[in-house]
Amino acid sequence: VTDWSPVDAAAESLRVGNYDWVAFTSANGVENFLSRIEGDVPSAFGGAHIAAVGSATEVLLLAAGLQVSLRPKTFTAQALADALGPGSGHVLLPRAEKVPPGMVARLKENGWQADEVAVYRTVPADIDSPEAETVAEGLFDAVTFTSASTVEGFVGMFPDLIPALSSSGAPFVACIGPVTAAACADAGIEVDVEATEHTTDGLLRALATLFT
Repeated sequence: VTDWSPVDAAAESLRVGNYDWVAFTSANGVENFLSRIEGDVPSAFGGAHIAAVGSATEVLLLAAGLQVSLRPKTFTAQALADALGPGSGHVLLPRAEKVPPGMVARLKENGWQADEVAVYRTVPADIDSPEAETVAEGLFDAVTFTSASTVEGFVGMFPDLIPALSSSGAPFVACIGPVTAAACADAGIEVDVEATEHTTDGLLRALATLFT
């Protein structure tokens, strides 16, 4: 993020009590938003309730002295929006710069006013790095995708590899959740396994099933 002024303005609005909920959809969102808060963190939330998309996100919030009021059973942004249910208040969403629109659309359908602020962004890796060169040569057994943006970045960097990933089998494709899997489908990538628990640990466990 190059311009933090929208984030700082949202943080000030939160501090004075203008938000009913703050919904965090990733650990990165927590870390980067909290980095903009000065002084006592809990008091900076102005009495707003806090929602966390999953266990890793919740752990970071608890470590900062914050109480998490809501965590959906399924660790996706859409499930988090559904868990909030109908309402008429204001929800702050500190998120990545580019995210699917489904969560905000669902919140608005349920009567909420949702304000998104970008607190981080996903950028492609250096195409000239040794790791990228290894991938470009097809020297890998599996690909793991942790978000729709990682799918987009991979397709942009390695378009010639997509045919090799368009059918099941090695090299395998593992996705962290349904939104990421949908992005793979849109890109013509066949997903071999999708994590049941939508966390990095869950993704690794799902990947391991392909090699046992």
